[in-house]
Amino acid sequence: LGRRARAARLTIACSAAVYIRCFAPSLDWRLLGSELVLGSGLRVDHGWASPSGVLIDELKTADARSLGRSDERASEQVDAYRELAVARWGERFLGIRLIYLCCANRSQLVLPSGRRVPLAETVFQFGDGPLDHQWA
Repeated sequence: LGRRARAARLTIACSAAVYIRCFAPSLDWRLLGSELVLGSGLRVDHGWASPSGVLIDELKTADARSLGRSDERASEQVDAYRELAVARWGERFLGIRLIYLCCANRSQLVLPSGRRVPLAETVFQFGDGPLDHQWA
């Protein structure tokens, strides 16, 4: 493998490990799907359901240096997802976890109202890992 391919593999492996350790839902959550179609051709990374409601995960793997450039795009993206999710699940929709895998402490929960709160301040962080690390 070339240098770029090795770097890409490492990024994917590290991102998966961070997601599983810090963000994977508990066993009472059921996966609705990955690349779940919400409508208008928009797909979310993961959809989860539990007796308490429906939660969407949008994962970002950008490195810390490019976060500023990708924040605005991500904000527009989750706003579109939020509108479709509210229309689809109504009161059962709990929000969107906007998860920055390279800088987990920047992750947010986007509520159905559109308000954003740090994910670490919610009950939806899940996992057992701290959110104070940064890699990439």
